[in-house]
Amino acid sequence: QEKQKQCPIMILSRPGHSMNQINGTHGMSTDEHEVNKTIDVKSKRGNFISASNLMRDIVKSRPMSAELHSKLARLLFFAGDVESAIESARHSIWLDDRCGECYGNLGLIEMYTRDSSLSNIVNNLILADDIIDKGEENSFFTIKSHLLKGVVYSKLKNWEKAAQTFQLCIDAGETIPATMANSGTDEIVNTNKFLKSLCLNNLAVVQIHMPGANSEETIKRAKDNFK
Repeated sequence: QEKQKQCPIMILSRPGHSMNQINGTHGMSTDEHEVNKTIDVKSKRGNFISASNLMRDIVKSRPMSAELHSKLARLLFFAGDVESAIESARHSIWLDDRCGECYGNLGLIEMYTRDSSLSNIVNNLILADDIIDKGEENSFFTIKSHLLKGVVYSKLKNWEKAAQTFQLCIDAGETIPATMANSGTDEIVNTNKFLKSLCLNNLAVVQIHMPGANSEETIKRAKDNFK
């Protein structure tokens, strides 16, 4: 349970708002759509236990939906039920091995629970990148995935690969589609700044371990990003 408190929840959940279009809601009844909306509200408020319990009911009625099993896995993880989260995440891939969001959630959950090797976690995140469409609705997923891959490479002490991946994260944040950046939604803009700064901060830490790298310039860019 203590491990859950240490997890950077904002990295996983906050950008996830843009992924609601890939949550398996196609074909749901009106009642199920209403329950799903309630689940999203509860999860945004941090009531993950209640949200996961409601999600279990939807999954029972739609047991072949890989996306719903993956969403349940994420909710269970934040609710502190790690074993069930991993089981649901792996089951989602068993149902659909071309579900990019499923690989992404499994990789992220395994990273924080240390239930798999770091190399396997990186492979899951890379698979997610390869499968996920590079459409506007997935822009935050791409940024988030680069960020987490960079963290894993850092744990492996592969500083060069970590730096390259964090730079990809920064570049993705700078090229966010104009239709999203100009949508007038402050949350989208603020989330983008938040993720970009995380990437810049992590890049600066990695550069400390790389001879000749200019970490001070990277730190300055991270500060300027919030101005």
